[in-house]
Amino acid sequence: MFVGRHEEAMTEADLAVSLDPNSPWAHSAQGYTRAFGGRPEEAITPLEAAMRLSPFDPFTPFFLDILGRAYYLVRDYRAAVASARRLCRSFPQFQSGYRTLIAALGQTGQVDEAQRVMSEALQRFGNEFRLYMAPIGLTQTEDRAEDREHLREGYNKAGVLDR
Repeated sequence: MFVGRHEEAMTEADLAVSLDPNSPWAHSAQGYTRAFGGRPEEAITPLEAAMRLSPFDPFTPFFLDILGRAYYLVRDYRAAVASARRLCRSFPQFQSGYRTLIAALGQTGQVDEAQRVMSEALQRFGNEFRLYMAPIGLTQTEDRAEDREHLREGYNKAGVLDR
């Protein structure tokens, strides 16, 4: 997954779930690979299963982060806002949730709220927060140009990008 081999990663995640259907990590891998592998609509159920199987898992912020992004990518912006808000409230040190929240707020026309969240994120994380909003991004995981562009569209609607 981290080197952009999404189809292989999905196959491996499916195998993990078939070998241990009670593993929250296997389900989260299934959701993760689908969310970032171009099949975000298939990511939601396994991510919800991971959180149900292990409600106090130390990886809960990752589960919530990917769930919020999957909702965003399927254009369920209200669900993306709800998931990202939950992540930011429960795990305020988790930067990615703020980016999803800002983009989803932009898509829903909540510009003032998106700019408030942006200010909070810049205060919390400093200017490096903007680096991860760049057109190319700093992660191999999000190497799908259409997904990056969809996020930028939300940031633009929120009015938080420097032009």
